[in-house]
Amino acid sequence: MIQKIDSILILDDDASFRSTVGGVLQQHGFTVLEADSAKAANAIIGQTEPALVIVDYHLPGTDGVSWISQVREQGRKFPIVFVSADWCDQKTFNWLRNILRVSLILNKPIVADLFWQQVETLLPTPAEKPRPSEIEEEEASNEAMVIIEKLLSTKAYDAEEIEKLVESVTSAMELLEILRPLEVKYRLKKQMALASGNYVKQLISDWQRLNQLVQHAQRDVSDRMIRDEAINASHKIAGSAGTYGFAEVGLKAKKIEELLKAFDPSDTLQEVLWNEIFRCLADGESMAYAAMGEVSEGDAERQCSSQFLLVGAEDRYRKYVHDLNLEFCTNIVVSSSVAGALAKAKKTKFDGAILDLTGDNRKRTLALSEDLRMLHGASQMPFAFVCEPNLPLSSSEAVLYGSSVEIELPIDADALQSAFGRLYAIAQADRKRVLVVDDDPVLSGFVRTILGNEGIYVETLETPITILEKLSEFRPDLVILDVMMPGLSGYDVCRIIRASEFSEVPVLFLTSKSSTDSRTAAMQAGGTDFLPKPVVAPDLVARVSNHIGSSSVSDSVARDPGSGTLERSQFMDYANNILELVKAQERKEILTVCIVSFDDYLRLSPLHSNFSVSRAVETLGQTLQSHFRAHDLKGRWSEDSFVLAFYGQSKDTIQAALQTLLEKFGELHFPSDALGNFKATFSAGIASYPDDGRNIQDLLSVANRRLITGSSVSAGRVTL
Repeated sequence: MIQKIDSILILDDDASFRSTVGGVLQQHGFTVLEADSAKAANAIIGQTEPALVIVDYHLPGTDGVSWISQVREQGRKFPIVFVSADWCDQKTFNWLRNILRVSLILNKPIVADLFWQQVETLLPTPAEKPRPSEIEEEEASNEAMVIIEKLLSTKAYDAEEIEKLVESVTSAMELLEILRPLEVKYRLKKQMALASGNYVKQLISDWQRLNQLVQHAQRDVSDRMIRDEAINASHKIAGSAGTYGFAEVGLKAKKIEELLKAFDPSDTLQEVLWNEIFRCLADGESMAYAAMGEVSEGDAERQCSSQFLLVGAEDRYRKYVHDLNLEFCTNIVVSSSVAGALAKAKKTKFDGAILDLTGDNRKRTLALSEDLRMLHGASQMPFAFVCEPNLPLSSSEAVLYGSSVEIELPIDADALQSAFGRLYAIAQADRKRVLVVDDDPVLSGFVRTILGNEGIYVETLETPITILEKLSEFRPDLVILDVMMPGLSGYDVCRIIRASEFSEVPVLFLTSKSSTDSRTAAMQAGGTDFLPKPVVAPDLVARVSNHIGSSSVSDSVARDPGSGTLERSQFMDYANNILELVKAQERKEILTVCIVSFDDYLRLSPLHSNFSVSRAVETLGQTLQSHFRAHDLKGRWSEDSFVLAFYGQSKDTIQAALQTLLEKFGELHFPSDALGNFKATFSAGIASYPDDGRNIQDLLSVANRRLITGSSVSAGRVTL
């Protein structure tokens, strides 16, 4: 059987589809073989093995999945593009990708221009690279001038060196290919020193894996799937290495990718091609090891997106802190004493804290959580508490002291990373949010590091088929999409976004393709902007900042100036939103609300002056604000009352927490202009969904009635 590297089989009973897709492929120099049934397709592949097969799901007498299963059982290894008018579910998607080894899954209707961009990387590279158009040359010239100005301004090169560089090339495109990696190397050197030191270890590992794949592909030249894996591996290295400043390694990987794509099993000069591939592999490996020797973590001061405080024995946590800092691009400051931790917090604004309650410091460390929250700007600080298995926080303690995450001894690296991830996510809740969809975790990590240093909260997604679920969960202000990903291209992901409730979210494409056609394809798919790889940090930050500024993000939070709690209207908006989420849960969830009222406000004001009593009321609000979890709602309800809302907490738990807080508040002394210091108490009424009402207004009415009933009996009562 002869493999035709320029032939493509289209298996679809829709003649118009075959004509449209075939026309696109023929324009790019490929021979198109058409089959309207599985039988006709079997006859074709019995005579020749095409370079690519495009299969529709609905076929006469069978379906595309069954046909693909049959040809895979026969040992056929050609790449396959699966096409369907209906989006497949995740189970089917995983079956096609992981079991049947389908290269790409596309949704009908097919857009001709997008289609070529999606399948291009699965096809052999044309023997002769087309000359760049005048428009491409003009764009390349403009971009080259911008990069030259940056290199001169950073003194990475002097004018004479740049002049020699320009004279050494014959086109703007060629110059641009040289300038881009130089810009990455010099503009990111300070900011990315630590990340580069970490990445180079991954680069060596990835290069060794690429070497193994290439050796396997040489031993069995008929195994197209292994060769495709090697192409994909080299493609990822080319993008990531260039982005992290190892431009020469990236160019070697790109060369290997091009050579593998140009490979023809029937060519009598195979040995020459393999020699060139292995020469590139050897050169790239030497460069990678040389890079490891050159990069040092001390080359630059570490820049982090956030700061966290860890209060506990340094010996217990030392071996975990380094990995957490790298994983989340953060800086965890460890203090072994409560006093030292408070001193550090007075000098540095922390985004959250991990507090170890084990040993003899439980009571003092719980008190530290209150002290930390009372510091300026720290009232919403989230906490994670480390507890002994036999002495966990009670449910009311967890709510009162603001435990968003709990960690149980003995410390486990995976459990600690998971717990810190939840704490980190809570701490980032008010930041601008960017979702990076890319199957290359190295490049995603780069983007997260760069944007994190700009105060932006970044999450990544490596499985694009779950994009809608991730959007619902994360609700980003911007999506960054890689174009070429296994199974589902960035173009189709963008089309899914545009057809969903998130259609207005800006989408920024990242791609190694920089041609005019690529830009056009990105825009036709619904993209907002386009950024070529290797990614340049200043350009990335500028583009993202521009689009986040224009996206429909929420307005700044309205807060009561005296207590720091939410204003009444803001509280109601948030509480209604939370209740809608509670109602949408499949399992039964609860939402508990309560009204907290300062006791005897009208009686105390004439005795101690309105100013003194108003200050006492504000202290009550500040006390409420400095307790409870970061995601619990605390609002100003009236002149002498506040309102709270707790997701997933029972009335009994909230009653116990408020009772403890009431005792603490009752011990405070407030200055009086007339009669010396005075003490005060508060009363509260509690109600919960669904038992006491189906909307926020009804719940607050019930809570208010219980407040009035309880306080009519005596002051300082928390009533269910």
